[in-house]
Amino acid sequence: ADILLLRRENHKTWTKEQKERLPDDIRDTSANHVLVEFKYTESINMQVFKQTLCYDYLYKSGQELMEHEVRTFLVSSKTPRASTLKKFDWHPTGRPGIYKSRNPLAETVTLILLNELADTPHNAWIKCFASRKKEKKSAFETLMGKGFSLLNRRLQWFLEGLLHYWFVIGGENMEIEITPDDVMKIGKKWQKAALAGITLKERLEGFELKDILAEFSPEEIEKHLKKLKKKQQK
Repeated sequence: ADILLLRRENHKTWTKEQKERLPDDIRDTSANHVLVEFKYTESINMQVFKQTLCYDYLYKSGQELMEHEVRTFLVSSKTPRASTLKKFDWHPTGRPGIYKSRNPLAETVTLILLNELADTPHNAWIKCFASRKKEKKSAFETLMGKGFSLLNRRLQWFLEGLLHYWFVIGGENMEIEITPDDVMKIGKKWQKAALAGITLKERLEGFELKDILAEFSPEEIEKHLKKLKKKQQK
């Protein structure tokens, strides 16, 4: 995608669940329309800057929105050179990885550098795409830790797929195009292989009893309890 649009329609602020997935500054904005221009392989340069400003201007004018209703973010996987930051007058805000510009042309755009974002769970989702292997690995360790088992299955497959694509298969050095579905197929394959080698107790680690029972109907639970009771009586 050229640009990602996050639009908040029914809430004045992000919900708690939404904030758990949003990085610093984006999660703090009061704007109902958020534009995110993400650069993974491309470095920040004049062309990228012009493109982002174009999106910002055209979206506001096309939707007839006021300045305060829209926030635009330029997210970069790679860390720009100091000379590039100086050229656009981007300066640190005091929050790791968040830059604002004093240049009147760039003041509507916030720059987010993934390699510098703080190591927090809500930043980990986007830090998986940082260019520095250390930062990327740290983000994955956060996401694959506590709470991973509570994610829906497709998201588990996607994270597993990205992890193995980058760190096991060596995807960063492969000049091929890969789709989200391809990533999930890789993750599904690796997850099945991993689950085959652990006990049932280990599989259920992280789940509470009420969460496990919620997957079954009362009739199924009652039927199983009767079978256990008969077995014990024998």
